[in-house]
Amino acid sequence: MEVSGSRVPLPDGNVLGAAFYESKGMFFVQQSVLSTENGGLVIRSHRQLSSWNLESRSMITKRVFDETPQGASAFPCGRVETSTTLHRVYVCSAGSHLEVMDPDSLGTVGTMAQADDQVITDFAVDDPHGRVLVLSARSDGSIHLASYSLQKGEKQQETVLDTTNSTKMTLAVVTRTAQIGIVINIANRSGNKADIYTCADGTDFACTKIAHIDAVSQISFLERQILVANNSFADNKKDCVLTVDPMTRKVSRQYCSPLTGVHYAVGVVNRRYVVGFTGVSKRGWLSEESRSVASSFSVWRAETSQVAAVAKDPTNYGAFQNEIRVEASSTEPLFIAYQRVSNVLCLYTISDRN
Repeated sequence: MEVSGSRVPLPDGNVLGAAFYESKGMFFVQQSVLSTENGGLVIRSHRQLSSWNLESRSMITKRVFDETPQGASAFPCGRVETSTTLHRVYVCSAGSHLEVMDPDSLGTVGTMAQADDQVITDFAVDDPHGRVLVLSARSDGSIHLASYSLQKGEKQQETVLDTTNSTKMTLAVVTRTAQIGIVINIANRSGNKADIYTCADGTDFACTKIAHIDAVSQISFLERQILVANNSFADNKKDCVLTVDPMTRKVSRQYCSPLTGVHYAVGVVNRRYVVGFTGVSKRGWLSEESRSVASSFSVWRAETSQVAAVAKDPTNYGAFQNEIRVEASSTEPLFIAYQRVSNVLCLYTISDRN
């Protein structure tokens, strides 16, 4: 197996999220762009969405959104989702609703999931079941999961999760089985931890906590298993991609990379490969600056726990390797890796000779 990649020449701006649209040979990138006025005394930010050709890695078109509201999070909901059923692209807009766009022109064709008293933290488009799942926080601290009709935009179901002191929330869904997984990072006296929930796709739409583990960076589904990459600073080579079984609630360490360990990011490519990122940084005694010591992507065939390939990443991410995220294609042997505090984004291809 070979893993090869190249950096995509993005415009300035921190990457918030990315998404594939494989049937059209495209992918999308959402960024946050800072600008200054009055000699640098006033700092403003806005979002932009760009579409790119998968084969040539060249930009197709770009759309600049309105200025980001003051007081908004430095890491707002950056998710980008596509619907092949409706031929649409979805992004969070100002945190309170979703903006629906035409993928060719990036022009707005509608909005949905509007609620004044919410901040959307994550969402997912579930094409086969005709719905959009929205995870949001309310001003009273409660966490809500709601489903909306993909066709009409009407709210279908809603449930409230039993949790407090949340710091970050991530949503994942298996579109073939309608299975929903949620990770909520929480802060407490024992340090940063994470609660993992699964949600029933029934009339009650209830969510059940199935695991309590160390803080999480990213999750993904492999069939019915939830794969988890931790958010702890890489201090050893024994960390693995954790596998959580929703039925037995067992947490295991199935996907490990003995030479590097696995930290910060995980994705499932084309239902055939598990991809995990590892980043190790070191702080200089004299400069007091952190620099990358090593970065790499490990790849496993989904049916085995043996590493099939390791691709070294030469990029110097400094002290922010924990901000790397993986966006995996569901139909092609491709994945995107990006850093949320820069405009670094690489497109990788997996070539399997077997």
